[in-house]
Amino acid sequence: MATFQAGKNWKDVDQKFLETLKAYAEKFEANSGYDVSFYSGYRPGSGQSEHGHGEAVDIRLTDRNTGQALPNYQVHGNPEVTRAYQSFANGLKGYADQNAPEIGQNLRWGGYFSGVGNPSKYGAMDLMHFDLGGRRGMGMLGGDFQHGFTPAQARTYGIQPGGGMGDTASLMKQQGAQGSAQPVAGAQPIPNPQARRRLRGTCRTPAPWARGWVLPCVLWIRVGWGSTGRRRRASWAICSRRASPTYA
Repeated sequence: MATFQAGKNWKDVDQKFLETLKAYAEKFEANSGYDVSFYSGYRPGSGQSEHGHGEAVDIRLTDRNTGQALPNYQVHGNPEVTRAYQSFANGLKGYADQNAPEIGQNLRWGGYFSGVGNPSKYGAMDLMHFDLGGRRGMGMLGGDFQHGFTPAQARTYGIQPGGGMGDTASLMKQQGAQGSAQPVAGAQPIPNPQARRRLRGTCRTPAPWARGWVLPCVLWIRVGWGSTGRRRRASWAICSRRASPTYA
């Protein structure tokens, strides 16, 4: 069960935010090998920090098998640790979007706070940190929940880019730990890098009566090889001159 460090001010933290964090943390614990502890909430006099507004919480993940706490601030060259916190962040975002939309809409994760150009900048790559800075129009320059880490952020900290909720492969790998996480609404599939644009746009298979006729249209022929290189596939279609462009 997720724990809260004694002696910290939790009563002045946004209670809906805290309830959402706690509920998801328990789901995360049940589906992963990590325990979740909350150790910082409201901090008066924190200046511009969201802790000073009662809208930020810091967490720590502990490996249940070893009893060791995972480092959670400006971690360099340790993708396993980074992905563990990113998995929690993705899952929290998905859970909040479903169960507390206002929280999900304004949620930020410190792992996406940019350290590009200054890896040791205060607050950058803050894996422990979650807040509601979106309420004040604050964003994240090192990544986002849908796409994950930007290439620049990844290079800065020696990790792989991506890993966001729109990454289907990442979702498959993280599903056990994410629990009820879902892809961000409106996420688009990653385009095929080998896609070729059809010169005449949308193609359609001709009606049976048209086959064998010589028509003033463009004949598009595609020949491809199977994965073994032994099978050949051929398909053909008559293309409409006025169709909107599409990709093969």
